[in-house]
Amino acid sequence: MSLVGLPDLEQVRSKMYSANRFLHFTVIVSKVLFWCFAAMFCYGALMNIMQAASFGFLFALVCLLVAGSVDTCRYSKLLKYKKEIKQKVYKIIFEDVNDFEYESMTDSKVSELFDKLQELNLFGSFSRLVCDDCFVYKSDDITCKIYDIGVYNIATGYKTKITRKIFEGMLIVSPSFKKFSGVTVIKADKKLKTIEDISTSLERINFEDVVFEKFFDVYSTDQIEARYLLTTAFIERLVNSVSKEGKQIVGSFEKGNVYIGVESKEDLFELDLSKPLTDKDTFVPLIEELKQAAELVKALKLENKTGM
Repeated sequence: MSLVGLPDLEQVRSKMYSANRFLHFTVIVSKVLFWCFAAMFCYGALMNIMQAASFGFLFALVCLLVAGSVDTCRYSKLLKYKKEIKQKVYKIIFEDVNDFEYESMTDSKVSELFDKLQELNLFGSFSRLVCDDCFVYKSDDITCKIYDIGVYNIATGYKTKITRKIFEGMLIVSPSFKKFSGVTVIKADKKLKTIEDISTSLERINFEDVVFEKFFDVYSTDQIEARYLLTTAFIERLVNSVSKEGKQIVGSFEKGNVYIGVESKEDLFELDLSKPLTDKDTFVPLIEELKQAAELVKALKLENKTGM
């Protein structure tokens, strides 16, 4: 992993992190003062001391406004910093990592991915897609993309917008060198109810693996093809991810491509601002997350070019 070029970015990170900590401290102090002045207002109101009540109310309101404004400013600056510097950092550290390279997501790329996921119906009906990061994994003659995505539904009511989370986690998109002409869908059986009603054209496929059947439902246009695609190694990997690692998974084989969504409660591929960029350990969690995605791809045996 190359660290050349990171010292300059580390100086920026250090200043930004210090400023962020100061703003965070300001928010905490403002909130504490708010409750103090709120208590003063309540005391003045109960004891009929109008001067204390007015003083407490006024300064409680000021502290609340300060806390909200500073917190909004801190969050906005943090997002802007991450977006700007993360692309520079990741491009540097992945220069000599042979298997992975970082690809920034433009608005047009996000829009294209949005349309594709709508077409696949992989996550059912949704109205918003958030995708900040994409990593390209290359191994021998296979290339796949690993996205960090958030899928949401936004309902607009009277003067309000309600955002409902459908899926947050990792999306792996890869070509399959195995020949198949139909559609096969993997659906988490118990927890991750993201796919809408399965089309009547897809047949429910039963597998002999009892544990796999406990966690997943599989639908396909071709039973033989589904069993051919879902190898023993891949099934074992899916079961391990759900039962031991607690991850929920949804996937689709369609038009020569494989789409695997791995749900995660954590924000993937993010920089830890509390750690220096010149320390290799800062990027260990990121590399481990990518390696887990690569293992899932390997379990698919996508490099296998054998036909039916």
